[in-house]
Amino acid sequence: PHAGEAVYNGMWGPVEFRATGTLRDYDGEALLARLDGRRTLFVAGEYDEARPETVAAFARRVAGAQYRTIPGSAHVIFRDAPASYLPLISDWCRRNERG
Repeated sequence: PHAGEAVYNGMWGPVEFRATGTLRDYDGEALLARLDGRRTLFVAGEYDEARPETVAAFARRVAGAQYRTIPGSAHVIFRDAPASYLPLISDWCRRNERG
């Protein structure tokens, strides 16, 4: 396997539906409080395995953060719906770049 696959399998495990790697007990929710909501965008695909309602709930916990659902897409949003995703990301980056 290529390096990306080896890293992924080490961290998550070889099966998508249950973590068995080093991330199996990881909970990063406490890190949400450290985010600058004015510069935070949460994005989920309509059919994402990271369920849109879960991602939206994380966004609501970060004051000032934005959340968007990309219709018709799943977890690999940039491949599933590039015509919707890329303008969203480009616009968000343009509005939030530091000058």
